[in-house]
Amino acid sequence: MRQVLSFFVFLTLSLFGGVATAEEPPTSTLTEKVSVTASRTPISLAETGNSITILTRDEIERRGALFLADLLRGIPGISVSRSGPAGSFTQIRARGAEANHLLVQIDGVDVSDAFAGDEMPYEMMTSEDIESIEFVRGPQSGLWGSDAVAGVLNIITRDSDRRGGAISLEGGSFGSQRVAGKIGLGSDTLRLTANLSRFETDGTNISRQGGERDGTENNSASARLIWAPEERGYEIDFNVRHTDSESEFDDVDFVTTGLPIDADNVTNTELTLAQVTINLDRGDARRWNHRMALSSTSSDTETFRSSFFDGSTAIDKLAASLQTTAVWGDSGGSQHRLTLALDHERRDFEQRGTASMFGDPNQNQELDNTGIAVEYRFREGNRWAATATVRQEQNSDFDDISTFRATASYSLRDEKTRLRTAIGTGQKAPTFLERFGFFSTTFIGNPDLLPERSTSWEVGVDRQVGPTGNLALTYFNAQLEDEINGFSFDAGSGAFTAVNLNGESDRSGIEASFDAPLSHGLDILVSYTYTDSDEPNSLGGTQRELRRPRNMARANLGWRSLDGDWNLWLGADFNGAQQDIFFPPFPTPSQRVEIDDYLITDFTASWRIAPSFSLTGRVENLLDEEYENVFGFTNSGVAGFIGLRYTAAGGR
Repeated sequence: MRQVLSFFVFLTLSLFGGVATAEEPPTSTLTEKVSVTASRTPISLAETGNSITILTRDEIERRGALFLADLLRGIPGISVSRSGPAGSFTQIRARGAEANHLLVQIDGVDVSDAFAGDEMPYEMMTSEDIESIEFVRGPQSGLWGSDAVAGVLNIITRDSDRRGGAISLEGGSFGSQRVAGKIGLGSDTLRLTANLSRFETDGTNISRQGGERDGTENNSASARLIWAPEERGYEIDFNVRHTDSESEFDDVDFVTTGLPIDADNVTNTELTLAQVTINLDRGDARRWNHRMALSSTSSDTETFRSSFFDGSTAIDKLAASLQTTAVWGDSGGSQHRLTLALDHERRDFEQRGTASMFGDPNQNQELDNTGIAVEYRFREGNRWAATATVRQEQNSDFDDISTFRATASYSLRDEKTRLRTAIGTGQKAPTFLERFGFFSTTFIGNPDLLPERSTSWEVGVDRQVGPTGNLALTYFNAQLEDEINGFSFDAGSGAFTAVNLNGESDRSGIEASFDAPLSHGLDILVSYTYTDSDEPNSLGGTQRELRRPRNMARANLGWRSLDGDWNLWLGADFNGAQQDIFFPPFPTPSQRVEIDDYLITDFTASWRIAPSFSLTGRVENLLDEEYENVFGFTNSGVAGFIGLRYTAAGGR
């Protein structure tokens, strides 16, 4: 750890002292990007103390990755655990926290709590209709409520500001087929965007033994309608999306090996989301504006084992929010912004299964939650800014809980260096299964559970390198209390249940990234994350948390020809060694095992062969690395894909 810190201090001093020159104009790229997730209203990255990564549509297309999880690989602070090849069960962890400690939004709508374990099934989210991805690190419960313990991931879908369309076809290894289409209609006042996509693959074998392939299918449709009459002072934004995903998976051999074994199992997952948002300005939009939103989120997950129904969960959520923002002061000098937000949601949970000797899993439950948040922002020109947010939540099943967040940012006189800091608290409400149980006699819920609570702080520096390059360094530290163990034996009832643990789990680490053009058309991005994540053990000491690699790194090299006809992209992801849990056959107790480090290399190319036609190609796992994210679950080897894309006038 000390050597890592020393290296980045040296790197920072070298860049600060030797890259910028007196001839460079005193402008900064730090103010160019705006986040809609790091505040209740849009905010430039120079005004927030949180570290933020934003992936644009151009970056998404250059990388060529199909699934959301593959786009997230290499982002500082994020680790990916996938139980097999593309389309398999996937978990994302941020800054060493739990998988359900990352709040996931789609166009600002919380979809994390639309599933039984409060985890977004990343294996069902493809990149076809994603316009951008924002990852805000650190606790954001003061802004957005439960689940935002380690950060917020906001997936922003595509909106066409011009007429046109696009169609793309792709095929390749493992019987993979991919087709997608997009169309944009309308004018500046009224515009419609619609997207359709389908992907299917025979897949590869998940288990170390056997030869059965485990495939996946994914069908998605989305539409967005925006009406914005400029003279009326309001905007109405309506969007709807539906995703239907089917993934095959293997069983575990609990008798002989304790490892995955071929099986004819399938999980079907559906997600339907609809939202209408009204943005209303009173007079000068810069002084007082309002936002009202109503959303409906519905998920349905069914599992079949050997073609027989095994069980299902369904969650329907209705949410409403009101927000008003007042701005006063000089836009070029001291400026103040005060936002008051009120939101309410109701969730209905349904679980179905076959009653057996283990108990009856059938149940219907509901939860209500109301939150109120106040955010204050202050900015002094382009030099320094601060934000402070407090939030109070009332839940139908838990005690009230308060969270806060505060950030500060200061730009040096050259406007190329920014110092930032943030501190805040996060909270994670118990999941439906932790609260209400699964089987009525063998896994029972715990009505006395407390929400998990975290306190975290970070300090960082951003440095503009050259005209458009950026260097970012961050140190973070977090403590988690009342962590929930979701599988604890209760001697009184003779059943398993969920309990709050004593003690603290500690997470700390370093995140670093550097991106810059090397020459005209050639650019590089390098990132590194060190994470130290420990939890109390049964002996009174500590132990490393599972599936959290201490070291992760990524390097991207991109090239674009002068005429824009050629685009080449090469990426390499390093995932350090990590620990996992292995359950040997009874009566041998569970044991910790180590998963080796690995390096994955991907290559993507596109060639515009005509004004409206482009050929695309990509190679995944270029070096044919054999690796596992989860112990016993193998990933696919080298794979190649080739496609054709047609873009009509104005399409993207």
